Amino acid sequence: MQRSTLKTPMCRFPLVCLGLAALFLACGESSEESSQGKAGASGNTDGGVGGSSGKGGSGGTGGGSATGGTSGTGASSGSGGGANVGGSGGAETGGSGGVAECSKDEDCAGKTQTPFCSAQGACVACEPGVQAHTCEGGLVCCDFQCVDTLFDIHNCGECGKSCSLPNASAKCAMGQCRIDSCDSGFADCDGLPLNGCESNEGSCSCTPGDVVECYSGPPGTQGVGPCKAGQRTCNATGTGWGPCEGEKLPSPDSCLNNIDDDCDGIVNNGFPNAPGCVCIPNEEKPCYSGPPSTLNVGTCHGGMAACEPSGIGFGLCVGEVVPKNEEVCFNGLDDDCNGVVDDSPDADGDGWTVCDGDCCDSVGTTCGTPALVNPGAIEVVGDGVDNNCNGQVDEDPLSACSSGSKFSGTTAMDLLNAMEICKVSTGGSWGIVGTPVISRANGSGAGTVSNLQVAVTTQFGTDSSNLPRFGPNFAMLSSGHARDANDPDATAGLSYTYTTGAPPADFVAPHGGSLPSTGAGCPIGSGANDSVMLDVRLKVPTNANSFSFQFRFFSQEYWTYTCTQYNDFFIAMLDSSWLPGPGQTAIPADKNISFDNNKNYISVNSHQFFTVCPPKSGYPCPNGQAGLTGTGYTYGPGGGTVWLTTTAPVVPGETIRLRFATWDTSDMLLDSIVLLDNFRWSAAPSSGPVTE
Repeated sequence: MQRSTLKTPMCRFPLVCLGLAALFLACGESSEESSQGKAGASGNTDGGVGGSSGKGGSGGTGGGSATGGTSGTGASSGSGGGANVGGSGGAETGGSGGVAECSKDEDCAGKTQTPFCSAQGACVACEPGVQAHTCEGGLVCCDFQCVDTLFDIHNCGECGKSCSLPNASAKCAMGQCRIDSCDSGFADCDGLPLNGCESNEGSCSCTPGDVVECYSGPPGTQGVGPCKAGQRTCNATGTGWGPCEGEKLPSPDSCLNNIDDDCDGIVNNGFPNAPGCVCIPNEEKPCYSGPPSTLNVGTCHGGMAACEPSGIGFGLCVGEVVPKNEEVCFNGLDDDCNGVVDDSPDADGDGWTVCDGDCCDSVGTTCGTPALVNPGAIEVVGDGVDNNCNGQVDEDPLSACSSGSKFSGTTAMDLLNAMEICKVSTGGSWGIVGTPVISRANGSGAGTVSNLQVAVTTQFGTDSSNLPRFGPNFAMLSSGHARDANDPDATAGLSYTYTTGAPPADFVAPHGGSLPSTGAGCPIGSGANDSVMLDVRLKVPTNANSFSFQFRFFSQEYWTYTCTQYNDFFIAMLDSSWLPGPGQTAIPADKNISFDNNKNYISVNSHQFFTVCPPKSGYPCPNGQAGLTGTGYTYGPGGGTVWLTTTAPVVPGETIRLRFATWDTSDMLLDSIVLLDNFRWSAAPSSGPVTE
């Protein structure tokens, strides 16, 4: 509904109003009022106020005893006031000055905005106090107009109540003055509209007077032990919270009380504020000083410790059993508490435990290299260490294990013992593995080789150069009879056995399946006739890096059949996992480790080593022929080597295979023999196989 911009309230004091109206007309009339005329002054005491909208004014005040006219749209000409009603301008049609616009509601029936005739004779929208002239739709009659007091900013909740709030743009909502928006730089923090936007700090943190719970202690401590929350209150401007009052925060534990002062759920477990105080006097707690993983494993279990009367700490852990440093062997208990009964440590990883007899499983005052000291090692003379854990220091690691001669029933073990290969591997220790055999060179015929081709003896021939290198005896292998002229079953001169055969397959394989050349321009023979081979597997000591043995080779072929196809051989073959490093010599592909400095095989063609013989042009025989005396190897005329030493590398702890073999090449006449002795392990490394 369109509201008039000029309000004309009912005049409650006629004489005053009449005077004011006359003054208004005298001082403020317009040119239109002059042309239209003024309202007459006769009539009742109230004169009507001239209309103004659209047309000329309705005239001045008219006298009369009734009420004055209402404002409205100005009439076209002014006229004097009537006897009863002062002239008035009509609101829509315009009344003439001093003449009432209406006398009854029917006179305003055509005016939809002002359908009622008021007591003042004007068409109005409503009339206060008149039941028939009320507003519809819940509107309220204010100054003869129907307004919505729920949302009208000038009549908010009641007529005449205008909304105006400090530092804010106001609005009327549901009959209440509300803040529509705050002026720049202001904020409404308390939510109260009557004081407007009271904060000049631009923002709000909380509602003034609000109270919330607060706690500034570490997370997880609130509500534990004595720790509790407090409260804080929003300040009067809503810009922040006050201090947290009434909260209880953690403090250091003290053994002077039985309170969880630090609020961690455990009474008196922290460092206290009392000097030197760490526990409640005389309280007890479980204890265990061994590794946590061993608690309640095997023989290990915890004990109890009591707090000292002074509270300065706990006493000894009484009743606990912790792991022993070493398992007590064979007592049926898990003494080291690792979950295994009667096991034994192998701290150095050498494969030998303390219960196995390892006397040095970790670095100590008498052992700096524990991985090399155990019952599987050999004694190293001169290092001051009991390397083999036998209770002796620096004893000779080599000892004889057989004596005398044996010409009948000679076994492979007899031959090995005569060479000082005595120890049999048991429980993982070093020594002979499995059963050694005597066979033909190609591995066949085990157990069928004539006993005449092997022997254990204390001397070969009569010359002192043919005595054992170590111990009382040595071993012999022969393509004829392993005998000299003084031995049982001795055969003077030639000693034939007449058996054909082949060399080891893995020896000739790298040479295209044939025997290798044994000298520049010399014919290559064939076959390995009257052959004999000693075959053994050995576990290497854990600290051995090499081994050596000594041999002496004789042949009736020398020098008559030198550089012919009748070239008898002696070979020593090694199977090992050893691999050469920079500057080292590999084990040959054919596995033979006994050869001269020119890589020539030990054969009738080996001039470098065949130095014992009757002299002849081209064969200087620097060692003379005394070594042949009484041997039977003087036919043709025959010759031999001095004692030679072969050294070869191995990997500590591995199992190797050794084969010693000799045979006649291309025929079965004029035999050869090899003497074998003084086999020994060494901790010294070897750069590759060598014979010297």
